[in-house]
Amino acid sequence: MIRPSKLGTYKTGNTYLYVIKLSDITIDVLKDLVRSSFDHLTTKHPS
Repeated sequence: MIRPSKLGTYKTGNTYLYVIKLSDITIDVLKDLVRSSFDHLTTKHPS
């Protein structure tokens, strides 16, 4: 599970993650978040 507090400064909407300053974001945590989201979507909606 990704902890949002480790990601850095951001805002969210219904379907997006808005990065205010890229330099505030922990890139490794963002990579894990994207990977986790992709894995979830491909498991839920296989092609």
